[in-house]
Amino acid sequence: MRFASSLSTHPHAPTAAGEIVGELLDTLGDSPDAAVVLVAGAHAGLLAPICSAVRDLAGVGVTVGASASAVIGNGRVVENTPAISVWAAITSAATPFHLSLEPTGAPGGERAMRGVESVQLEHADAAFVLAAPDFALEAVVGALHGRHSHLRIAGGTISAGAAQTTQMWVDGQLHHDGAVGLLLGAQDDHVPAAATAHGASPVGQAMVVTAAVGRSVQALAGAKATDALDRLVLGPTELLGPQW
Repeated sequence: MRFASSLSTHPHAPTAAGEIVGELLDTLGDSPDAAVVLVAGAHAGLLAPICSAVRDLAGVGVTVGASASAVIGNGRVVENTPAISVWAAITSAATPFHLSLEPTGAPGGERAMRGVESVQLEHADAAFVLAAPDFALEAVVGALHGRHSHLRIAGGTISAGAAQTTQMWVDGQLHHDGAVGLLLGAQDDHVPAAATAHGASPVGQAMVVTAAVGRSVQALAGAKATDALDRLVLGPTELLGPQW
């Protein structure tokens, strides 16, 4: 797998999309097979046209995207300002999917997950998932692992904040609920085992922040923040909960 990322904070969405596509193509040298597009600030309401522009200008095979209150790119976090961040890859296989919860008709208002049965996991090694804030992300992980126990899953919940409606885009369709995702092929090298996102849902045990500089956390529960996170990510899986 070859991949690249790009971030633009240009206030004019078409210009920002053009900047990103140019940088991605310069880095990759060819059209990517897959792209993940995150938009924030004033651009959050323009998710569909931005995803379409990136897909068409870069010749992307599969595009998934979401609106967010903040994005990460080029080594920095951008909040409360127009921004577009895109990750793109040339990969052996990329398959998009959308999951939703629908009423079963049973007493008590029970809902069942739809879409998992159509996700082709046989040739996948990893999945990237973006879920609406009220969607049961742990159920997604459980459902996918129920069919492919060794599937590596990255991503998290997304939210455009109170001022915007959460939007997700996959395979040319705009969604306001559920989860969208991307499967990556089993023949790819360097598929990440894990990833983190700013504003993702919390996992693990609660820890007190014992040292900070501005908005940067320096220590958790009396230990260096990086050491505490290493223990969480690399330690026993029960720390992350049964869904992991």
